[in-house]
Amino acid sequence: MFTSNGTDYSRTGFYFAANDVKFRTNNSWAVNWGDDTFLGGVAVFNGNDIPLTAGFYNVSFNLNSSAYNFIQVPVSIIGPRAQGWDTDVQLVSTDGGIFFR
Repeated sequence: MFTSNGTDYSRTGFYFAANDVKFRTNNSWAVNWGDDTFLGGVAVFNGNDIPLTAGFYNVSFNLNSSAYNFIQVPVSIIGPRAQGWDTDVQLVSTDGGIFFR
């Protein structure tokens, strides 16, 4: 994840293949945060794995408050083969990786 102030971390458009995730520092499990709430909440030190459906997400984590959010990235198509250049056609997915209409 990326930060500009050392407190607010984020990552955009990241594909998660795993079913469970946690936040951690310095690529080590010694300091980690988790929770059992899908998509958002307040993580706790050494908490449970966060359940997550595989897919593309924008992720945020605040180091001070331990608040986190996973927002699934919408996928759409546009153009003559869809409904023209003025209409985004939202795609759906059952696995977060393959999208269809």
